[in-house]
Amino acid sequence: MAKKGLGFLRGRVFSYIRELAGVRCPEIDHEVALAYTESYKKMRRDTDPFYQELYVKGRLSMDQRFLEKWPRLR
Repeated sequence: MAKKGLGFLRGRVFSYIRELAGVRCPEIDHEVALAYTESYKKMRRDTDPFYQELYVKGRLSMDQRFLEKWPRLR
């Protein structure tokens, strides 16, 4: 929701991991990190067979990613 709102205001939201299990990545400019993130997402959209099967073939829309996963208790 916040990501869509900021997009409307021409803002950008992204994240990356700077340290994991004691291994820290070097300092990186946010614009460089964003460009790398966007190129990775493009590569995944173009080559990932899972993504191709679900999204390209229309079996799942991006809005359906947030479907409730817990069974409803009645």
